[in-house]
Amino acid sequence: IIRQIIYGITFGLLAIIATQHGQNIGSAIVNVRDAAPLVAGLCLGGPAGAIAGLIGGVQRFLTSIVSGLGDYTKYACSISTIIAGFIAWALRVRMFERKSPSWGFGLAVGVVMECFHLMLIFVFHLKEPYEVLSLVEILTFPMIIANGVVVMLACLGVQLIEFFVDKKSLRKRTINTKIQFWMLILVVSSALVSNVFLIIVENNFATEQGSNILYKNIFDMESTVTNYSDKLGSGFLELANTELKNDSSLTAKELLDRVNSKLEAGSYLTQVNYVSNNGIVTDSSDPTNVGYNMNTTAQSRSFHSMMLFNDSYCQQFYNKYQEEDTYVKYCGKHFDNKFSDGYFQICFGPDTFYAPDISVVIREASKYRRVNQNGFVIIYDYNNQLVTEGDPSIYAFDTDYLDTILPLMMHTGIIFKGDTTPYYFMFSEVETYYVIVTFPMTDVTNMRDAVIYLFNYISIVIYALIFVLSHLLIDTIVVKRIHSINSSLGLIIAGDLDQKVEVNSTEEFEDLSNDINITVDTLKKYIAQEAQRLDSELAFAKKVQLSSLPSVFPPFPDHKSFDIYASMYTAKQVGGDFYDFYLLSYELLAFLVADVSGKGIPASMFMMESKAMLKNYAQSGEKLKDVFFKANNALSSGNEANMFVTCWMGILNIRTGVVKFVNAGHNIPVVYRKKTNTWEYLNQKKNMVLAGLEDMKYDEQELVLEPGDRIYLYTDGVTEATRWDNTLYGEDRLLECLSKHTKDKQKNVLDGIKGDIDTFVEEGEQFDDITM
Repeated sequence: IIRQIIYGITFGLLAIIATQHGQNIGSAIVNVRDAAPLVAGLCLGGPAGAIAGLIGGVQRFLTSIVSGLGDYTKYACSISTIIAGFIAWALRVRMFERKSPSWGFGLAVGVVMECFHLMLIFVFHLKEPYEVLSLVEILTFPMIIANGVVVMLACLGVQLIEFFVDKKSLRKRTINTKIQFWMLILVVSSALVSNVFLIIVENNFATEQGSNILYKNIFDMESTVTNYSDKLGSGFLELANTELKNDSSLTAKELLDRVNSKLEAGSYLTQVNYVSNNGIVTDSSDPTNVGYNMNTTAQSRSFHSMMLFNDSYCQQFYNKYQEEDTYVKYCGKHFDNKFSDGYFQICFGPDTFYAPDISVVIREASKYRRVNQNGFVIIYDYNNQLVTEGDPSIYAFDTDYLDTILPLMMHTGIIFKGDTTPYYFMFSEVETYYVIVTFPMTDVTNMRDAVIYLFNYISIVIYALIFVLSHLLIDTIVVKRIHSINSSLGLIIAGDLDQKVEVNSTEEFEDLSNDINITVDTLKKYIAQEAQRLDSELAFAKKVQLSSLPSVFPPFPDHKSFDIYASMYTAKQVGGDFYDFYLLSYELLAFLVADVSGKGIPASMFMMESKAMLKNYAQSGEKLKDVFFKANNALSSGNEANMFVTCWMGILNIRTGVVKFVNAGHNIPVVYRKKTNTWEYLNQKKNMVLAGLEDMKYDEQELVLEPGDRIYLYTDGVTEATRWDNTLYGEDRLLECLSKHTKDKQKNVLDGIKGDIDTFVEEGEQFDDITM
């Protein structure tokens, strides 16, 4: 706990340093404050991360309160730093099994945390998305990259320390880590694909939105100018119609003069024509027009067609000879008293149109027109004079640039995107005016970018939540069940075949558990059968082994000068102990006790070989030390199992009582002296065990037995018999027991010792052979 507090305070101070020494980029400050609690929580322990996050977050908030530094983002930054520590704690415990994550996951955690941070900035300023956008456009990439890289490098450093300093090999991938890896690939791929589609859709939507805005404003301005133009023409028609009502005999020239005489200065009609219903000009103020067929040109044909179905009609200005000063406008009305005879047509030019100062009307119509957020309308007359109100410099681009692109726009008829100026333009020619509607691209791209940024932040956070929840779900449903099965299997492998696997949460795990249990039951059955067969073989091997040992007592009835008795109690398996005695001559008696390392049939076979070899060499007349030398080399040769034999062998001269003996690493015999009525361990020298190393020299020693003396040989199964509390029978207890049986016969002595051992170990199991 103390260590976690120290770590937490240390990284909390690092978070404060990151706040105070952020990098100023444009109008925003970039820092790696969130990385401090993330590193503490992921790499050093959850509590450390939580403490660091609290310290860093509270300090960030107080700094804004006191100094006003970063006041705009104080809530988002403070909350993000505090939450970062707790998120790192939760991830370390629930996802990364209280270990530091790999560098890839460290990078991912840092990136997601900063997306959450930037998302909070949006959340706290939803009413001012464009201001937030200008901020996050600066912060997004440096903040995400900086914090992600710092966490990644910290995790990588911990891995390298484990590998090089702590000598820990790289952890093997678990099901969890593999699932995490592929889920991460899937989540990142899904996020990238959805982001690509979003960008495409938002771009198309922004372009379409811009088009609709431009078309609407162009249409509104066209309607305003056209309505005024048609209203002016309709006024001229009514004036002319009034004159005709007063005097229906007026000629076209007379009607033209009458109307012009009553118009304000600067306004005048340029032509009056009388047209029959079949489209022939019957009279005109211009005599050259008399007899003209209205169906001759597209313009006149269109006008005549409209007059066939309307009482009056005004046609838009058109450039009669495709020259700047040849714009004309035609209006017509049927004769009130001569409807069947056709209609009259008037004509006027731009000067008459401009005379009532239509520019004032246009300026008023465009003055207060705001296109989208920051756009406007620009209008030129046919003389390329600016009509809209205001200095062109307020348009945020050079009017020379407008003069350059104006001819291009006149021929496209579609949205025109400035090459060097971030503006959208749309051009329309209406009633001798050039109307240009424009607005900055940022009016539509800002909203697009805000949506894209916010969508990405939310998507990344949501994908991260799905990733974590999926991991926890898989961990709960699959991984923990597998661990439970492995735990049961571990007990089964350790030998507990009664252990049952009981994971039944799903059909699949239930089937697996049942299959394992059936397999173990079948294994138990075969083990029992095999154990029965092995017991039979061991019993037979034990019988063979015991049959090879002298078992008739007294063995030499003709020799009354000595007595000998032996016993062997094997453990559960076939043992490696053996004893032997035989006459080498009428005066020499060889006797020995030996213990082969190991248990079971291999030890039994090695015992048989050792016994036969010692007897053969002894009966050949070799000195005892040579018997051991040759037997040792023979047993050492080809001893791939690395077995060995401890052996004590003596040759008694029955006539003199001299015993020549060799001890090859065996237990020290106990000798009884009748003169002193005491048992004592023989003072002797031990040599190397048989089959240990080749060419070993063995010391031949001797002792003298007086009439009534005894020598007791035994294996380590006697002195190392173990009680339930791990207490050994021991040499002192053996000596004490022998002292109690001094007056007993040989067999009774050995039976007494075995009985004392059984009493000592109580109900304990015999682990080693007992040979005496």
